[in-house]
Amino acid sequence: MSPGGALASLKHFAPPVSEDLEARLARAERRVARERAARMEAEAIAEQGLRRLYESQQRLLLLQRITDGANQTTEIEAALRIAVTEICRHMDWAFGNALLASDQGQAVVGCDIWYAADPDTMFPFVEASRRTRFEKGVGLPGRILADVRPHWIDDVTADANFPRLNVAAHCGLAAACAFPVMVGDEVAGVLEFFARRLIVPDDDLLGIMGQIGTQLGRVIERDRARRGLIHDALHDAMTRLPNRTLFMERADDAFSRMKEHRKACMAVMVVDLDGFKAINDALGHQAGDALLIDVATRMQACIAAAQEAAREVGACWRATLARVGGDEFNVLVDDVDDIAAVGQLADTIHRCLAAPSVLAGNHIRCQASVGIAFSNAAYADVEQMLRDADLAMYRAKSHGRGQSVTFTDQLGTEVRQRTQIEQELRQAIVERQFVLHYQPIVFMDDPDGICGFEALIRWNHPVRGLLSPAEFIDVAEESGLILFIGDWVLREACAQAAAWHWRTGGERLPFVSINISPQQFLPPEFVGRVHAVLM
Repeated sequence: MSPGGALASLKHFAPPVSEDLEARLARAERRVARERAARMEAEAIAEQGLRRLYESQQRLLLLQRITDGANQTTEIEAALRIAVTEICRHMDWAFGNALLASDQGQAVVGCDIWYAADPDTMFPFVEASRRTRFEKGVGLPGRILADVRPHWIDDVTADANFPRLNVAAHCGLAAACAFPVMVGDEVAGVLEFFARRLIVPDDDLLGIMGQIGTQLGRVIERDRARRGLIHDALHDAMTRLPNRTLFMERADDAFSRMKEHRKACMAVMVVDLDGFKAINDALGHQAGDALLIDVATRMQACIAAAQEAAREVGACWRATLARVGGDEFNVLVDDVDDIAAVGQLADTIHRCLAAPSVLAGNHIRCQASVGIAFSNAAYADVEQMLRDADLAMYRAKSHGRGQSVTFTDQLGTEVRQRTQIEQELRQAIVERQFVLHYQPIVFMDDPDGICGFEALIRWNHPVRGLLSPAEFIDVAEESGLILFIGDWVLREACAQAAAWHWRTGGERLPFVSINISPQQFLPPEFVGRVHAVLM
């Protein structure tokens, strides 16, 4: 054999392999395969764990962003907007919507807080959701309210209890989920979300959404507390009506609008209860408070009914009833296009107070005096209108119980004159500007025989001269100054009678007749004062 042939034979030579070696190789290959599979499984587990860790971190960051946003605001609307937007962007959901509980938890209503990844495409569904009301148990939000737990819908277009399914199908929405916003055990709101793909619930997502709901619930609690403080600051604690501060805010706004547009006018009423002090003194403050609450409730109901009736015939005026102190109420009537409506409203108030109130078994009838002032170009602010309405109210009170008076320029002139007279009377009392004239009283059978005198007061006014009682006694009685004037007359007339008695030596002593105002009999010490003057 040639050398070349020998080499060729060696190339194809394979040493004999024993069966034991083949078995060992097979086992090695199986071990390598198992190790490879184990390694791949370990890598898959590690990858899955890292993915879960990453998702968990991202959801924690989501919670952190929402929590930070919630802590930086006191308004629930702002916190809800942050939450809906962040959740939709994080989860890549097409639409999110926020709703708040209404009617003591019997319904939820959209509060116009929403997010849409594609607003143009989602517009029909946005309109069907953003302000929609859902009763308990109706639709996805209603189910949250009824069951107090999250809900998931795999296919909204196939859900029988989904009122918006046609719009959802039109917008290409498939799945939905919703979560409660809790304040204690109360569902205070609902967050609902929609996607174009299946939403798979998982424990981590449920946990995060539960924590988000809790954070938003705390914002609602803070918001309620803030709104409660504002409400209490602007409302009367007893009657729950607007107080003077809120009344003046609304009146000033109405006055500014009227000045700008000049298309309609406004009116203010001052309503003062007649005889309330006597009722309060006779039955006690508790009964007086109950009467005020009853009167406020009745007036508020009758004004609301009158306003609703006016709406039905095309009128647009609005009324605000406020308690401004004691037994006094104010009414603002805004956007008045027919001044007769204000007088009719005052009549309505009188009619609603005509029926008696039942207090501690007593039937108490409490009427009211109403003063009305209409806006005009002469008024610079609402305070001036209220001043004139107050003057009109006092004029109404002087006419008797249950009367209304509208302020006029003539009334203003008369009141200003009476106010000036009252101020001058006070000065006259201090400066002793009064004098007494004595009119003789004679016997009928002896005209020349004087038996006594009637003391008649005159006011020696420094500018207007000698004034008769007809020009100032009414003002003195209304202002209470008659007590001081009457006391002076009593002392002066008794001093004059004593002087006459001393001059005549006690023979045929004439008497002196003095006119006493009814108000002078009211103080319990009146008899003692007369006795002291005579002694």
